[in-house]
Amino acid sequence: GDLNAGPSIGQIYNRLQQLYGSTRRMQFLYPGFLWALAALAVPVIIHLFFFRRYRTVYFSNVSFLKEIVEQTDTRNRLKHLLVLIARCLAVAFLVFAFAQPFIPERDAQAALAERVVSIYVDNSFSMDALTDDRSLFELAVDQARRIANAHAEGDRFQLITNDLEGRHQRLSTKEEFLELLAEVGISPSNPGLERVFSRQKDALSSTEEGFGRSIYWVSDFQQEASDVEIDTQFMIYAVPLQGVEQRNLTLDTAWFDAPVQTAGTSADLLVRISNYGEDQAEAVSLKLTVGQEVKAISEVTIAPGTSVLDTLSFTLTGAGWQTAKVEITDYPVTFDDTWYMSFPVAEQIPVLVLGSGSGSYLDRLFGDNPLFAMDRRPEGNVDYASIRNYQHVVLDGVPRISSGLGAELQSFAETGGSVFVFPPRDADEATYNSFLSGASGLRLGSPQARSRKVIRLNSSSSLFEDVFESYPENIALPTASFSWELPRTFRSRVEELLTFRDGGSFLARYPVGAGSLFVCASPLDRSASDLPVQGGILVPLMFRAAVLGSGDQPSAFVIGQDDWIRLDGGALDAEATPVVRFEDPEEPLEFLPKVSTVGNLSRIQVADQARTAGHYEVSQGSQRDLARFSLNYDRSESRMAFWGAEELSERLGESGVKIIESRGADLEATVSRISEGRRLWKLCLIFALVCLAVETALIRLL
Repeated sequence: GDLNAGPSIGQIYNRLQQLYGSTRRMQFLYPGFLWALAALAVPVIIHLFFFRRYRTVYFSNVSFLKEIVEQTDTRNRLKHLLVLIARCLAVAFLVFAFAQPFIPERDAQAALAERVVSIYVDNSFSMDALTDDRSLFELAVDQARRIANAHAEGDRFQLITNDLEGRHQRLSTKEEFLELLAEVGISPSNPGLERVFSRQKDALSSTEEGFGRSIYWVSDFQQEASDVEIDTQFMIYAVPLQGVEQRNLTLDTAWFDAPVQTAGTSADLLVRISNYGEDQAEAVSLKLTVGQEVKAISEVTIAPGTSVLDTLSFTLTGAGWQTAKVEITDYPVTFDDTWYMSFPVAEQIPVLVLGSGSGSYLDRLFGDNPLFAMDRRPEGNVDYASIRNYQHVVLDGVPRISSGLGAELQSFAETGGSVFVFPPRDADEATYNSFLSGASGLRLGSPQARSRKVIRLNSSSSLFEDVFESYPENIALPTASFSWELPRTFRSRVEELLTFRDGGSFLARYPVGAGSLFVCASPLDRSASDLPVQGGILVPLMFRAAVLGSGDQPSAFVIGQDDWIRLDGGALDAEATPVVRFEDPEEPLEFLPKVSTVGNLSRIQVADQARTAGHYEVSQGSQRDLARFSLNYDRSESRMAFWGAEELSERLGESGVKIIESRGADLEATVSRISEGRRLWKLCLIFALVCLAVETALIRLL
């Protein structure tokens, strides 16, 4: 036939290996004892060389003697042969009992005298779901205990949880494993099955050759964290757990409608709640607590599989750091029912305007707004060191930028401030280019004394975020009669905010360290452009730029996601070590964080030191409450979607992962068969006793 149409030799070999390689054949746990089968020679020797002594018997009639002797010899030979066989079988089965024969489970590793076993116990928040009589976590701990008990006392174990603790990286005895297991509790960590498996491989790969190596996963196998690439050198067994109810309400997040909170004003807090259950959630209570005072209460109804957005309005009183807590009521999964927030309430945002230009536009914008505290100074009459006390600096028609001023402005921007530049018609290009190129790589191009129309506003920029509910089709954009070219260079990273018809930049934002540099192509002068009278553009533009200079501090952080937490660096003393305190009557905590301070920008790293959601206070020495931050649990565990046994088998079965659905004593028996195979030594011992009984019966009855 056509050879190309048939299977290849490799395919045939692989198929034969699948058919015969998985055949279960009896093996011996201690094959060295089989040398004792040489003892079978003892009954054989006794049988061959045993000579019975006969005594003479006299008969008066010997006519039938020959027939009687022949019959007696035949019966004796049969009797001796049966006794020999019984003795040999008794010895053989006794030797087999010591060698401990077993039949391994199909496709399982051979049971070895020494084994190492890694058991992963999922202790994530989703394991708080209930079974018939207890939580999934309690069931998982019990299952892990039974898996360990199903193994021999001499086996070595590794316990691993979502915390990936260092003490869990080593192998331990069964007793030590059970002690570690008793200390495990629910954890906010959820590194994912891939990282857990990597740690298990590292621990088991360090063992010597000849050890049996098995991995067990006891988990609810939440879909969000169950992706894993299997390594087939290990035997892996998945023990899926599932609660009786898969429902959960989640308070996803909360944020303020306005970027800056000021004392004495009304604030709107937006809250998003999701329903991951299959039933509609009726009249869900929503409560906002600021400090120790309940500020707002609301009720929402959420359809299954959807989210709702609710607004809580309240009045801010007093200035300084304030804490808030938004909460709902849900059961049994409760870790995601509370959202903690910390935020500064400002009296005013300090703004510095340099230059003696037209000024009237900025004076009306900042001076007449109680949110801002504006200070206008000539560029030659400013204390450079005082610039860091402001949050937003505007250069309004400054003709030249001295090297000292330029260096201070660059440092101010790098540490989180915002600088807005309106170059005048008579700008000193050399000093401007020295400052702009050093800060962002930008250089002023040639001046353009012609009409240029702005045709594009970058509404996707964070500067215009929440400014427009919907982008107007016929929005009025500025027209410039005089402008500077702002050419792009390979060094400059730029975000175009307003763009001319010819593709040039009218207004661009350049990132400088943790802050921003805004450069407008035209002076803030009605004779140069109509931007000053474009209130729909200028007001939100300058307002958002000033707010960005205030730091735009997040009101909440997520444990495990935010490695560095930005604080108000002006309050931290570089010569003193800050202390973080978590003031909880049930679980007080105090630790020294890692600190990084550059200028007036400070960040702290809490790493694994803070693992509980709530409000944290930063202090130095006798100065308390210098800053606050709030930590929340990761909501990735909130979605109640899991892989069942059949789905796991489809996803992981081809990779060699075995699914175990047994519970309780059945699980212990199943694991015992997996680890030890079907042990036959007891059966061999029974057969040996039966053979000895048969031998005794043969001697007495025949």
